Amino acid sequence: MNDDDILEAIIVREGGEAITDDASDFGGRTRYGISERAHPEAWRNGPPSKEQAKKIYTRTYLLPFAPLVNIGIDERVREALIDDAVLSGPKTAIRSLQNVLGVPADGVIGPRTLEAALKANIEGHWLLTRLVQDRALRLARLVQQRPNQLRYLVGWLSRCLSFLG
Repeated sequence: MNDDDILEAIIVREGGEAITDDASDFGGRTRYGISERAHPEAWRNGPPSKEQAKKIYTRTYLLPFAPLVNIGIDERVREALIDDAVLSGPKTAIRSLQNVLGVPADGVIGPRTLEAALKANIEGHWLLTRLVQDRALRLARLVQQRPNQLRYLVGWLSRCLSFLG
């Protein structure tokens, strides 16, 4: 799956061009998954275009995971991490990867993370399963802490689990 395929899939999962404005959504108004709260510059002249959304996704969510491409990481792992970053932030997704790999969780993909990811990639497909498990548990804990987010849990978990098959 190339970067454009990943971006298109995220935009579909994020609701496409429809503008959402759910009072319980932390991001506020959203189009193509680009929230007004997180990206006010994109909303300055009205809702963002699809091209603007793709540029934001590339800069904010794809680039932090670019080092994984160079080691030949399973594309499903990379896509799942990028999708996690869209919902939870890149540092959170990277820390999840680092926790699963058993390396210091600093939120930056550096040499130790790459070495451990390459080893995990060679050994088998357990990495994707563990990342999905970690994400699902993190989402459940989030809802425990913020019960008003319960209405999103099934959708979040379905999205998370979709990377397994």
